[in-house]
Amino acid sequence: MEDADIFLHNLAVTLALEAENACKEEELDLTGDGVILHLGQSFMLSLKHVIEARRPIKLPEFKGYTVDQRLKEFRKAEYGKSIEFISFT
Repeated sequence: MEDADIFLHNLAVTLALEAENACKEEELDLTGDGVILHLGQSFMLSLKHVIEARRPIKLPEFKGYTVDQRLKEFRKAEYGKSIEFISFT
């Protein structure tokens, strides 16, 4: 299963649980406007988290090299040239 499919499945389960909880807490009918508003807010919050998680991260630079702490290396990429890698160790 793809990441997007897993996310959508988990989101659907979460929204269903949110609807059930909202109905129990506020004694609402599943078709009521309050549930729809509550689900809309939950969906928007979940969507915001996904967008933020997929936002590209700008890595720091040092003397023209990109510093990648995760891979423990410096990189320099220039158009038309091969990428230069320098390991921290």
